[in-house]
Amino acid sequence: TCWHFSPMLYSTKRRDFAQRTTIALQHAEVEKAHRWVEEERARSERVLYAVLPPRLAERLRQGESPIADLHPELTIVFADLTGFTHLAAELPPTEMVEILNELFSRFDEIVAQYKLEKIKTVGDAYLAVRGLETPHDADLVAAADAGLALQEAVLAVARRRQRTLSLRVGIARGVAMAGVLGRERLLYDLWGDSVNMASRLETAAAPGEILIADELSPLLAATHQLGPVKVRELKGKGDVATRTIVAARTPALQMARG
Repeated sequence: TCWHFSPMLYSTKRRDFAQRTTIALQHAEVEKAHRWVEEERARSERVLYAVLPPRLAERLRQGESPIADLHPELTIVFADLTGFTHLAAELPPTEMVEILNELFSRFDEIVAQYKLEKIKTVGDAYLAVRGLETPHDADLVAAADAGLALQEAVLAVARRRQRTLSLRVGIARGVAMAGVLGRERLLYDLWGDSVNMASRLETAAAPGEILIADELSPLLAATHQLGPVKVRELKGKGDVATRTIVAARTPALQMARG
């Protein structure tokens, strides 16, 4: 009897062993696939949070789409380097990128210090805002102080590198729309008349100037020294009364950081 059933028993055990081995291999493959999926998800979230503000990244992660917001009272800072295009034509690409990276890294620090939010960079231009969540009159004070700090940062880098660089800044306040565009390469951007106004003011400013529309002067008169009123023709806006922000009075720094 033993002789009769031994081959059958051996065959059964061998089949069971083969099945257990197959199951173990399949389990290992499934675990490997799970780990890969988790790693890809973590990598995607890191990229998402790197290119978008955290609150927007979280909304996308939760499945909200499209993301489109209306901001009734946004303070917009538009800055552009002057002399950089000419400088870039003379410099090797490595040095050009080093200078721009140094400047924009410092800009990021200043924007964070004054609680603004960076929106994007386009070439040698930099766009930041304040008031996306809870607008306040102090937003304009913070934006003005940030603009002055951006000017100082450019001058410091220019002196250290012995290059001719300066910054034009336009600051505006008003209604703006914001949204996330794209699928593969996401972009958070702003649109609206106030955004255009900040851009036009930046273009009209002289190198080293920070320009605002005179209608914003009452919000800054107590905290900043302002230049005289000057009517300038702004593209698409006509004649606009403007003033420069010359310097911050001491209390302004404390208000802007509050």
